Amino acid sequence: MFNLKSLLRNCCAAAVLAGASLGAMATPVTYHVAIDTSTLSGDGLLTLSFVQNGNAGPVVATVTKLTGLVSGVTATGDVTADADSLTIGNAIGDNFIDLNATFGGEFGFDLMFSEGYLNETASAFSSLYVFLTDTDYVNLAGDLSTGLGHFDITGGSRIITVINAPSLLTVEVPEPSELLLVLTALAAMGVTMRRRAVR
Repeated sequence: MFNLKSLLRNCCAAAVLAGASLGAMATPVTYHVAIDTSTLSGDGLLTLSFVQNGNAGPVVATVTKLTGLVSGVTATGDVTADADSLTIGNAIGDNFIDLNATFGGEFGFDLMFSEGYLNETASAFSSLYVFLTDTDYVNLAGDLSTGLGHFDITGGSRIITVINAPSLLTVEVPEPSELLLVLTALAAMGVTMRRRAVR
């Protein structure tokens, strides 16, 4: 038998789940970067360098939740620093952040990119490189030209992560909207199971 009340309830549940999933898709992805320098000692630099191929639109990388033995910051180019975050843009020219570091432990930070690249053509790209160097800018780990690893931001696409050294680990951090989507789905399943048990 056709039950209009049940149909409307199921449509409302589907709309809530669809709305929550759209919110999750609209949220920029945040990466957590962890760097283990336990095999190194002394002082050096943790460097982030952001470059573009010349026809890429503006993209901004925001660094937050910086942990580890990091002290002073030297910024060059399209870079701003405040108490809670560092931002580095991909403007033409040199754009880099040098963080004075004491090696022998772990460093970590969260990294999020603005989403302007999604509207670019596929031939437009930018790359954010992560380097560990000594105080004379001699590379200590990873590839000489691309460092420990890099994030390739391709126009109209997603971000590709390349790891050149096992001492760099990149993990996506779950966004609050994704957690909301999961909790909403679990609540809907719980309500459905309870209604079936009552019948």
